[in-house]
Amino acid sequence: MGVARGRGPVRTDRRKQNTLVVAAGWTVPRFTWHDLQKRPTQVVAEIRAALTRAR
Repeated sequence: MGVARGRGPVRTDRRKQNTLVVAAGWTVPRFTWHDLQKRPTQVVAEIRAALTRAR
């Protein structure tokens, strides 16, 4: 996956995410680059919690 640039790719990304969330019932956690760089422990904890809830 790449970084979305401009409005067109952002819209496409949102549509894809909505399809996953609504049609497939997925949980799609979202993180910023700042989260990944400055809060990696919390990001991992949130992902683990989401996986636990999904089981």
